[in-house]
Amino acid sequence: EEKESEEKYKNSLLSSKQKNEIKNRILNFFETDKPYLNPDLNMESLSNSLNIPKYHITEVLNTEIGSNFFGFVNKYRVEAVKKMLDNPKNPYSIEAIGYECGFNSKSSFFTVFKKLSGMTPMEYKKNKSE
Repeated sequence: EEKESEEKYKNSLLSSKQKNEIKNRILNFFETDKPYLNPDLNMESLSNSLNIPKYHITEVLNTEIGSNFFGFVNKYRVEAVKKMLDNPKNPYSIEAIGYECGFNSKSSFFTVFKKLSGMTPMEYKKNKSE
């Protein structure tokens, strides 16, 4: 997979300085504006928000961050879910937390959470409260 993206981007017009700049802009945007909380976030809206062409974002995600768009967004969503689950005073149901954190369906939320954390949200919550 890594070879494939190296091959794919070997004729990139972006310098490593530009890639680094784009990477930092993406990361800062995700840290400060939390666009991943919006279930409708897509490559188009990210591109418009950052004013960076989609293909540059895709390239930087693949080569600098090592993830595709959905994988990258879902990592942030799962971390947001974990933060909410870590709070014992949180009044939301697990399902509501998934929606709060940008997932737009219960099944995708549970699937992605388990894939990225190795356990279901309920197991995660139980482990935290023990």
